[in-house]
Amino acid sequence: MKFYRSPSPEIAALLTARAAGQINAGTTITGGGDLIRQNGRPEWKWSASATWKYEQFQVGAFTQYTGDVQDIELVDATGDSWVVDSQMTANLYGQYEFTEGLAAKTRLRIGVRNITNETPPLESENGFMGALYRPYSRYWYVSVRKTF
Repeated sequence: MKFYRSPSPEIAALLTARAAGQINAGTTITGGGDLIRQNGRPEWKWSASATWKYEQFQVGAFTQYTGDVQDIELVDATGDSWVVDSQMTANLYGQYEFTEGLAAKTRLRIGVRNITNETPPLESENGFMGALYRPYSRYWYVSVRKTF
């Protein structure tokens, strides 16, 4: 569980100078060190799903967690990076599959995505990290599928 890149001699000299107080602690220095949690590389990202089916009824759930990351482009006067918060979203759905009459082999699904209406956490350049966090607000959907 490491993601480390050794700094070049030049970067190492800059890091040493910043630690000694010779240059501003708020100066952004990239190019080495521990890269976990930096610029869109969360330490933890996971998802889970579950479904339950009984005869023609089915219920499903999905959740996704993305850990916090440091936005190294934005630092305070002490050199600490802005922390982009974590995000957890959840989706739910219920469905019924008809088995008789004209509606046979028809599935009706009703669901909601991002049930808690989580907004993506803010970062310094683009507002949010679209490649990392889900930017969608809560929405409901209905799906009808018919097979012949």
